[in-house]
Formats: sequence, C-alpha cells, structure tokens
Amino acid sequence: MIVDFDFWLRILQVFVLPVLIYFIRAIATIKDRTAANESRLTYIEQSIKATPDVKSFHDLAISIERLRGEVQTNNERLSGYGNAMSRLDRIVTRQENHLLNIKEK
Repeated sequence: MIVDFDFWLRILQVFVLPVLIYFIRAIATIKDRTAANESRLTYIEQSIKATPDVKSFHDLAISIERLRGEVQTNNERLSGYGNAMSRLDRIVTRQENHLLNIKEK
C-alpha cells in the first residue's frame, strides 16, 4: 500500500501538477486579456457616446447655412460702404487739390 501511495504521489508530481499549473496560468492570461478588452470596450463606448448623432449634424448644417447667409448680407453691406468710401475719398482728394491750388495762386 505504501508503494502505491508513493507511486501515485510521483504521478501527481510529474503529470498532474504541471498540467494544473499550465491551466492556472492559461486562466490568468485569459483574465488579463478579458480585463484589457473590457477597458478597451469602455473607452470605445465612451467615444461613441461623445460622437454627435444625425440630428446634431443636421442642426449644425442648418446653423452653417444661416451663418453663410449672414456673411453674404454683411459682405453686401460692406461693399456698399466701400463704394461710399471711394466716393468720399474722391471728394476729399478734390477738396485737398482745390485747397492746395488756392495756396499756390
């Protein structure tokens, strides 16, 4: 009986324990990978939640179109001011030339 017990202990040491250690390490590796995948998944979920949806893009497009209209209106107003300023510049130049001609006479 002692021989059998000693024999089975050696079998356990040589075959069963290394296999058991191998499976324990494999399970630990799987746990590490699972934890890494969970953190990556959490990051991706947060990124997806932060991205705008279709309604937000539509609202943004409408706002850009309104802004484009306002810019065009302002450009037209400014071009009108530019025409008025060029006329005013001509008038001031003529007055300066007239005043300079008076001093020379």
